[in-house]
Amino acid sequence: MTTFEREREAACALARHAGQLILEFYALPAEKLHYKGFDDPQTAADRVANRYLVEELQRRFPGDGILAEESADVLRDASAERVWVVDPLDGTKEFLEQNGQFVVQVGLVVAGRPLVGAVYQPTEDRLYFGVVGAGAWIQKGDQVRPLRTSQKNDPTEMIAVLSRSHRADLADAMTAALGVRAVLRIGSAGLKMGAIAERRADLYLHPSRHTKLWDSAAPEAVLVAAGGAVSDFLGRPLDYSGREVRNLGGLVASNGPAHDRILEVVGPLWEAVAD
Repeated sequence: MTTFEREREAACALARHAGQLILEFYALPAEKLHYKGFDDPQTAADRVANRYLVEELQRRFPGDGILAEESADVLRDASAERVWVVDPLDGTKEFLEQNGQFVVQVGLVVAGRPLVGAVYQPTEDRLYFGVVGAGAWIQKGDQVRPLRTSQKNDPTEMIAVLSRSHRADLADAMTAALGVRAVLRIGSAGLKMGAIAERRADLYLHPSRHTKLWDSAAPEAVLVAAGGAVSDFLGRPLDYSGREVRNLGGLVASNGPAHDRILEVVGPLWEAVAD
């Protein structure tokens, strides 16, 4: 079985370099924004990093498909065995607020499952990376250490990490129903799942259809490689195999051992409000 060492090294290197490209824009005065949709800003930093990542992946892995947030979905063959899923700047709002909570995400999906992931936070020089079945690590500066999720099984003892820019009443109601008493507010899906992988949190709930495959692919690979679990609110794996790019069943990420217990509580709450 392949260890995906070449793919892992490429994902890490490309995420790092794209992060440095983004930092060149970070200290500049705010530019006029382009909005792709309601409340969905795009910056020049997104576009420059996206172009670099797509071009490099095409050069290094010419036979693979690519799904990138800032590119038209024309580079992905629905029948491709391997698809790179890229978010050049996850946390654009946080980038604009200059609070540092944004990342570059590069993931490889094989046969519909995320297997390789790199999530890089350039302002902290923090890199989460992993390969499912081989392990996950965090590197900050020259220090590298393995990642392993907590073994907590009681939701009342868990720390939840929720969005700082989408403070949904439903997510708050779900954490209350679970009996969770401690909540972190962090931008970027990648940083939330990274926090679970390094035991700063245990649970992430996103009860909406707003996340996309590029939000979840790379961090899912890292978190699962670290022992965690990711699903929709009905316990189904996120679907990376079709043409739909939205995670229509929402997103639940956890440390792993408590995942089924969490779903028993939050699943019915999701079903009660889902269309």
